[in-house]
Amino acid sequence: EFGGAVAEKELVDVTTREDVAAFVQAGVPVVVLSPGKSRLFYEGNPVVFGGAVREVVGDVEEAQAVAVVDHAGNPIGWGTYNSESMYRVRMLWLCSIDGSFTAADMDV
Repeated sequence: EFGGAVAEKELVDVTTREDVAAFVQAGVPVVVLSPGKSRLFYEGNPVVFGGAVREVVGDVEEAQAVAVVDHAGNPIGWGTYNSESMYRVRMLWLCSIDGSFTAADMDV
């Protein structure tokens, strides 16, 4: 399971979380959502709009697979990144539907 609850508006350095650090160490960029934006993905939303992104941790290339986490570092899922689109990430895996994942699961 992933850490304790964090206040919805509290900003956290997500790179201190073991699961996020594992992605970064494996060379997988991590898209961190702004507070209040993760609820949509627990309901199955397949795209991340640019305005929902707080930051990107790591170097990311166009169409690269990225992990997506909420503002506290809790994994949401993974998808492909596009900095030119209003849809920054097209989700291919949602934890709420597909279960947890690791960097090894992201081989696309």
